[in-house]
Amino acid sequence: MADFKFADFAQTTLRGAKDTADKSPISVEKMERVVNYLQSPGSGPDATTSYAEFLEAKLRLHPPELPAGVDYLAFSGVDSAAVENYQNALDYKRDVGPTAGIIGDTRWENIVTRAANVCSGHSAERTTPTVKKVPVGALRVMIDRGLVMCPDRRLAASAPAVFYGRVGVFAWNPDAADAAAVIVSKIGEMTRKDDYPIETLVWDAKGNALTQQTVPAFEARPGAAVLYKLR
Repeated sequence: MADFKFADFAQTTLRGAKDTADKSPISVEKMERVVNYLQSPGSGPDATTSYAEFLEAKLRLHPPELPAGVDYLAFSGVDSAAVENYQNALDYKRDVGPTAGIIGDTRWENIVTRAANVCSGHSAERTTPTVKKVPVGALRVMIDRGLVMCPDRRLAASAPAVFYGRVGVFAWNPDAADAAAVIVSKIGEMTRKDDYPIETLVWDAKGNALTQQTVPAFEARPGAAVLYKLR
């Protein structure tokens, strides 16, 4: 992260780009215009933020971490045989085993993929923003323990955050105010202690525990297997 330079990153990414009009390689002049635009206010998520600032903030929030002995393989587009380089990367990773990592190997992507496989209420729009708020250390513990994060619109606004202890699922109502903040906070607390009660825990929108509160039973995606490691 200390050596990250947005202009170098953008130029490397754009090196294989082509002009949509005549399919010719992007010129140096056009590349510079694009890079300059991406570093200007308004190119990011709002009128005052550049895309470069947005990306650098995301990198600070989710710093890249690779295990010892692992190289990260970056890719985009297709090869000369019109095969997607994503497929080439998958083939390469399969050939070399655990010494290579590719897009999809980050901890938050692992949790989102797990949600897609397990949660009946999952969608990228509902799951991903909340997963990205969970600290990397907590994600590491969740992956090791087989814990899952599931958005669930069935949960009432008065009881929008739940931990289903029997199956190791943290659930929240993505439409309820503060529910995401509560579940992220509870994930942080519980993973630090590495203690997960077998019973169902329920919290209100302020993070207060609710007792004798009825909530919908956890509903997994048909055919899903929850691989929670009981301790």
